[in-house]
Amino acid sequence: MEASPTNSSRYRSTSLTSSGSFPPGVTLTDLKEAERIVNRTSEPQPSLQTVSPVVTVTPAERDTDPGKTASPEGDSKLAVRDRRRTRRERRSTGIAALMGETEDMDANEPSCADGTSSDTQPRDLRSSISLDFRKLYVEVLKENSALREKLQETQLQLSECKVELERLRQSQENGCDRPALLELERFEKKALERKAAELEDELKVLVDLRADNQRLKDENAALIRVISKLSR
Repeated sequence: MEASPTNSSRYRSTSLTSSGSFPPGVTLTDLKEAERIVNRTSEPQPSLQTVSPVVTVTPAERDTDPGKTASPEGDSKLAVRDRRRTRRERRSTGIAALMGETEDMDANEPSCADGTSSDTQPRDLRSSISLDFRKLYVEVLKENSALREKLQETQLQLSECKVELERLRQSQENGCDRPALLELERFEKKALERKAAELEDELKVLVDLRADNQRLKDENAALIRVISKLSR
């Protein structure tokens, strides 16, 4: 059976290492680099790019290696090549972009360290809604009180107008003969009738407003009951 290029290269590197002799100008690190390149080219390329492990030689391994003939200049060149290869592989496989996306996701993820924040938020919302409805309820009560006072005042004015009209009617029936007085009374009667009609219209509007305010009062009371049940 014919040996593969990978096995032959490994055999050559092993034999050279065991013998301790290298061709002129060839170091142990160069042989390892050549062996890595041969292994990488001989392996089939997968459909998806994978991260190839970067083999680096530590100072301890160099000390225990039987062929300690590599110069410091060769070691520094190998380290530079390894760093460049690592950066190229990261860019080709998208590791840096993936790490950036992970950091962005961690930064954008909301902090849930305090477990009580999710519980206190609905409670604060219910309490604020309850305060708003109570404030509205107090304002409606004040408006109802003002409308009630205005309604009583309008009813009093209407009663006075009716009394005045009755007095004018009785004086007219008594047969006063003075024309100027009759004309004045007639003018006052028309003015009072017009005033009474306006007051009656205003009274109807006030009655409608009172009914609307009562309906709003009932609705606010129902809402306050619902909010008190939800806040328990």
